[in-house]
Amino acid sequence: MSFLGIRRRASKAPRDERSSPSLLRDQRGATFVEYITIITLVAVAGIAGWSLWQTAVKRDASEQYTTFGTPPDE
Repeated sequence: MSFLGIRRRASKAPRDERSSPSLLRDQRGATFVEYITIITLVAVAGIAGWSLWQTAVKRDASEQYTTFGTPPDE
């Protein structure tokens, strides 16, 4: 098939020389994946904590405004 006179070759998928059991035992890159997993969990916990804290602050501020009135304009 050609497009504007450019021919494409059918590409062959690269063949892995190793067998499947050796791929399962390969540990290279495992540390990187573990660090990314930990960072992701910390980020999710931080976002959840921030969201809960923000909700509590808004609720407390709303209660204070109800009790004492809104703050004066400066």
